Amino acid sequence: MSGLPEKKTTNKLLFMKETLERMGIQFKIGYTSQVHELNKISIAFQESDLALFIGDDERLIIPYSDIETKALVHQMDEALKQRYLQRIFPNISYKYIQTLQAFFESDLNIAETAKALYIHRNTLIYRLKRIKEETGYDPQLFKDAVSLQLAVWMFQKNSHSGK
Repeated sequence: MSGLPEKKTTNKLLFMKETLERMGIQFKIGYTSQVHELNKISIAFQESDLALFIGDDERLIIPYSDIETKALVHQMDEALKQRYLQRIFPNISYKYIQTLQAFFESDLNIAETAKALYIHRNTLIYRLKRIKEETGYDPQLFKDAVSLQLAVWMFQKNSHSGK
């Protein structure tokens, strides 16, 4: 961005968003932290571009800091990702991957996830148990949830790129 302090930058982006919406112009903005050296502009551009590419489709303004962990996964070697996916999700169904993503988007909250998936709470608990049995990773334990979230991101990347 510019040399503006963080709060002013956020306010400027919100003003731009409101102005573009009023004008009926479709847009999406990806941005990164401020750079103060000329040689870092290309990195800032790449980060902003990644924010647009892998950020939430519903959001109009996406800071790189919100997708930074996902961006690390996105930039990994494809062969390494494939080995990881085959180890974590050897035979998992797409329904279970969707369940995991909803569970993670709901911050591991059973009630919110069940509501988001339009399923009964007990159905969700059964699915989480089956995921644990099939993968060996318990989505309700932080260390296992991290591994599963990484695999979900890798799977999504592969399905979006037609692989």
